[in-house]
Amino acid sequence: MRNSKSVKIVFGVIAAFLLLGFFMSLIVESWAEKKIEAALNRGDGNYMVEIEAIDLSLWRAGLDMKKIQLTPKQKTSSAALTGEISSIEFRGINIWKAFKSQDIEIRKLVITGSNFTGNINFSEMDGQPKVSSRNIRIGNISVEKVSADIHSTESAQAYQVKDGNLDVDDLYIAKFDTLSAGALKEFDFYAGEIAVTFPDSFYTVTSNGLRYSAKSSVLTADRFTLHPNYPDYAFTDLHQYETDRFEVTASQISLEGFSAAAYLESGDLLGTYAEIGELNVDAFRDKREEFRHRDKPTFQEMIRNYSGRIVIDSVAILGGDIRYTEHDEEANEPGYIRFSEIGVTIYNVINDPAENDKNVFRLKCHALLMGKGRLQVSLESNLSDQRNTFFVAGTLSEMEVAQLNPMLDKNGYMHANTGVIDEMSFQFSADDTGANGKMSLLYHDLDVSVKNKETDKTTAIRERLKTFIANIKMMHSNPMPGEEVREGEIDYLRDPEKFLFNYCFKSVLSGIESTVTDKSLRENK
Repeated sequence: MRNSKSVKIVFGVIAAFLLLGFFMSLIVESWAEKKIEAALNRGDGNYMVEIEAIDLSLWRAGLDMKKIQLTPKQKTSSAALTGEISSIEFRGINIWKAFKSQDIEIRKLVITGSNFTGNINFSEMDGQPKVSSRNIRIGNISVEKVSADIHSTESAQAYQVKDGNLDVDDLYIAKFDTLSAGALKEFDFYAGEIAVTFPDSFYTVTSNGLRYSAKSSVLTADRFTLHPNYPDYAFTDLHQYETDRFEVTASQISLEGFSAAAYLESGDLLGTYAEIGELNVDAFRDKREEFRHRDKPTFQEMIRNYSGRIVIDSVAILGGDIRYTEHDEEANEPGYIRFSEIGVTIYNVINDPAENDKNVFRLKCHALLMGKGRLQVSLESNLSDQRNTFFVAGTLSEMEVAQLNPMLDKNGYMHANTGVIDEMSFQFSADDTGANGKMSLLYHDLDVSVKNKETDKTTAIRERLKTFIANIKMMHSNPMPGEEVREGEIDYLRDPEKFLFNYCFKSVLSGIESTVTDKSLRENK
């Protein structure tokens, strides 16, 4: 009997405490909601924060806020964001530390369902804001289902995020410290899509299926695109000077051994192996625009002068297509050159002096030239060499010269009627001054016609005369009947206003010209 009464008394006391806790929670939650909203809306800020509901748990030291609305106080302003967060959950708040040392320590923070849209004046966001007058430590932050569509009020700059997720471990921010990406040390993220439009509106960069894991140190993306926002000629017309328009698509991208924290903090690009499953590049240049005379850095200087560390052991491009289209100054239509079924491997992309034993940059690539000739090229360079010396060797398999007419017709004002390249090999060394080397080009039955730059015709008397002279100067085969094989000479002075591809192309072209044209006529011209 006594035991029965004791049990009833105990349960009665527990029920009373639970009932008291329930009513206290209601009172505290109502007070906390008003207190939090008042704190968030205090001062002359531009935004009003509204919280639909707060769930305060004294027993588990937790605080849940539901449906947080962010609205501008002045709706007439062009610089205004609107936002909604489905829920914010604080779990494991260290109340003792908050009262004793006034530090903020939270075991876990979960933010779910964020959506922000509107316009921002990005120039007013320069600098890093101070976070708090207290030390803040959060064991884990989980941000789930983030969407954003934010535009600049001053330019075409814009950011879009779809289905973003971020998981951060052990975030610590000292009091009066700034909130920056460098504060993130160990984190994972995923974004279904991130799109950034440049302030000048010329390009939009988009990544799909972007993933990173700090535990595996692997960054991957399903797809990456650099998309110009204007067609070919409209794009070039918007520039004062001659410029390249690029359209780039890369898929199945991965970078192993990558540290996102190092990149965000100091711009370091670290990795053991990078791979692109397929890379497609479409480049266009209108040479009828005014040319801007300025020296361009070499590829070695670009690597050496990068603001952060670059240490990437190897890079592989498994497939793809590259097309370069150029409208020459006096041509009626553009010509093009194309490389398909490309494959590239690059070793030792390094600018760190501490890695001197790995500072020899190597590149090997293969492709089909104009879809026919198998081209293989290798390049090697010591990145620490201040003369920017590099060595190139390559081969081209059998192909008909007429396959090059899309480039020869519009850019060389010459049409190949017949001719077969049996095989070609070349090797040369180049530096800041020029390129020198040897060319072996075996071909037969070469015959060309000179084209009129204005009409594109080859049948006028003037063009027939030029064609006759050109074919006199030209050696129609190598070797010629009864003669030995002629060896071409690569001899080209570097144009500091052009980049690597142009440098290599013009160097190889000098070797082709020395092989195809009559040596005695070249010396007497």
